[in-house]
Amino acid sequence: MQSIRRVAEAALAAYREMALLVDPRVERYRRARVELATAVAALLASPLIIFLAAVNGLTGWVILVAGLAPVAAAWLPVVDTVASARSLRGLMDAELPFYIVAAASACRTGLEPLQLLEHASSSRVFKGLRELGERFSALSSLLGAGDALRNASTVAGGRTRLFLAGYSSALSTGTVLEYMLRSAGEAVRDEWSNVSRMLERRGEMGVIAALTAAVAPALTVGFTLLMGGAVASYILASLLAAVFAAAVLIPDYPLPFRLVVDARVARLLLALEAAGLLALATPLAYGFYTGGWVPRWLAASTSVVAVLLGVPGFLLAYTAAAGVRGLGRVAEDSMRHVRVHRSLHLYDTGLLESMASKPARLWIVDYVAEVIGFHRGLGEADPDVYAVFTVFLNDSLRALWAYLAASTITAAAVLASPILVKALTVLAPSTGVAWLTGYVDLLATGVAASKLVFGRNISTLIPGLLTLLYVAL
Repeated sequence: MQSIRRVAEAALAAYREMALLVDPRVERYRRARVELATAVAALLASPLIIFLAAVNGLTGWVILVAGLAPVAAAWLPVVDTVASARSLRGLMDAELPFYIVAAASACRTGLEPLQLLEHASSSRVFKGLRELGERFSALSSLLGAGDALRNASTVAGGRTRLFLAGYSSALSTGTVLEYMLRSAGEAVRDEWSNVSRMLERRGEMGVIAALTAAVAPALTVGFTLLMGGAVASYILASLLAAVFAAAVLIPDYPLPFRLVVDARVARLLLALEAAGLLALATPLAYGFYTGGWVPRWLAASTSVVAVLLGVPGFLLAYTAAAGVRGLGRVAEDSMRHVRVHRSLHLYDTGLLESMASKPARLWIVDYVAEVIGFHRGLGEADPDVYAVFTVFLNDSLRALWAYLAASTITAAAVLASPILVKALTVLAPSTGVAWLTGYVDLLATGVAASKLVFGRNISTLIPGLLTLLYVAL
């Protein structure tokens, strides 16, 4: 019984930490115990409910609903809280290397990480650490910086909690500068190694998507000849499901190269993409209605419309990636300014402001603009310590080439797939079914490739080009 009690108390403590991370109000903390107890009670009572329903002669579906509905209703808030907390903690861990570099490059007294944490409470860049910064800012006026840091860090997890624990120890022993510089070096090395590896994998995924696109129509036609036309309908349904799966499940780029779009522009791009996908779906609906026959002019015109609707998203993504090159000049100018003036207080941020004011830019541009603004308000800076930030910016420019290489490899591999698909489907005896299968296959491949190239759903340029090439061949 004692072991069960300890496990229950540990589970309740962990759930309360997650609840406080999602909602810091006292009422939410008190309600956490009731939510978890209700969920466990519903799970334990479910077999009894199913047994009573079966004894009373209810049907199978009614028994299943009666047994599982209370469990689902009780566990829904618990699962939502845990998922939200895990997502927020994951975002904190993703932002942590950039926080460490920003704090270490300005570290002189040892309190700069605390100042940056307080600054993050109103940040538009550190969305995960902002939650931690808000708690630290609220508690520091009541408990002091040390106790506030220890209390606020309890809601964090993973690498963030370990780093804050190490920083607290270094603060008490007077070794903050050494600890921050060591942590920054490890963060720069590990982060850009992971970023380069993830970008290379996206290029590999693009090649795999192109090969899959070439093989799927031929397999569909072959199985249709062997097993009948019902197989084609199942495969077409699977390919349509792959369109939605690719749009949702393919992850975004690593944090520094994620595309940040202003809210109004994002809504416009979403509307353009929806219109483009609707245009691409028009020949598909027509083909299902006519048994596979689609006029060539209809497929070509809808593809051209999708391409035109996807051009704005492509241009925004291209200008955002090209804008990162200005960070090299920022790195040189800021380092020169620190060496001459021993401060960034008078540093001209005109270039950074123009880069950060664009409607679409990469996350790292906003990050550098915010960090330079934070450094300007600190006063004196040490050139040897500030070199950490300069090295970080130069590494980001090197990783940019991997970013562009991954996008280029993906686009080149996928744009060659219509030739292979057309070469294989033209030999099929059932022209209508084969053409429709190839069209749906390229539509799914185009959506997946668009997510791989742009990182998010902002353009129908690639699926439009694939279907247009398929129709034109």
